[in-house]
Amino acid sequence: MIRRALLRALLILVVAAAGAGIVHALGWMAATDRQVERASLEAYCTSVAVWSAEESRGVPLDRRTGHPDYDERAAEDCPGMRPAGPAITTERQLARN
Repeated sequence: MIRRALLRALLILVVAAAGAGIVHALGWMAATDRQVERASLEAYCTSVAVWSAEESRGVPLDRRTGHPDYDERAAEDCPGMRPAGPAITTERQLARN
């Protein structure tokens, strides 16, 4: 009788520990997914910003780096995304040796 009660208690503890382990693993996976999503968005925004800057400066299409805003989401999802300013076109020297 006591043996059966101890086995039942042990089984309950094992099931509870397994359940807690599964919940912990799911939480870890969700956190990892959020990190991957943030890193992916940061890379996307950086590439779009580089492409836009080079486009506004007149860099030829075949020499640009980055990529265009092919998902059309940079204006909403990329903080601080704005069109780049024009390139300096004056002949004036900006610094001296």
